[in-house]
Amino acid sequence: LLHQKVDGAELLIAYHRATSRGMIGAASNSFEELMHWCLSNADYGDIKKAKKAEGTGQEGVFELDEHDLYWIPSVPNFVNIDSAIVRQSGDAWLFQVTIAKNH
Repeated sequence: LLHQKVDGAELLIAYHRATSRGMIGAASNSFEELMHWCLSNADYGDIKKAKKAEGTGQEGVFELDEHDLYWIPSVPNFVNIDSAIVRQSGDAWLFQVTIAKNH
């Protein structure tokens, strides 16, 4: 994943560059990677680590059995969410990011 290779400032610059050039697809991808970077590097205390799922989208869902893990689907077009955290309590935090003004 790109967010594991570059820092947040570089992702933000890439997002702004793509936006200013009208490259909506590139801006959207940069923004999603920026959000993964932010959520992977945030200090939520008991969130252990970030993990990109492996296999198909369906196979990756089975990796959500580990609690307090920032989970990123194995496929970029995973249905409805861009990432998730399943808390020790069993509550799920589901994240979806967009650059669209209307959604």
